[in-house]
Amino acid sequence: MYKAKSDTFITKKLTGNSIMCVLNTKNTYYKKAHNYTNVSTVEETDRSKLLNSFTQVFNTDRLKQLVSESCMQMHIYVNPSGKILEIMFYLKKNTSITATELEALEKTVKSNISFNLKPEETKAGEFYIISQLVKYNQVLTRNIE
Repeated sequence: MYKAKSDTFITKKLTGNSIMCVLNTKNTYYKKAHNYTNVSTVEETDRSKLLNSFTQVFNTDRLKQLVSESCMQMHIYVNPSGKILEIMFYLKKNTSITATELEALEKTVKSNISFNLKPEETKAGEFYIISQLVKYNQVLTRNIE
């Protein structure tokens, strides 16, 4: 367990992998069965907001340090109206990202981003997962794909 300012994060090691899953102990949706309906790709405006969230938490020098770790994968759990419920982070096992940074990133993303889901994508489910790969060098160049 890793204590941040107000939240605690736990890690789940993935078998035979150099990646670990990091999540807030308050998260509950990852334990529930979920709808695997394909959710539309993340819109450009959402990527812009995601980019802004990263640059609010990580300054240029810190992002340059993170480039050697390559990337972070985020599983963003959203309700049918597109509000973010919780986030799971997939990071390298030896990441230098701290619990305090993850807490700040999670709060910033939750407060800055909501998704516009298509009605046909949200017919049968309480929540949906949007998976987003964020490469640190793309954050530095301000171009998240």
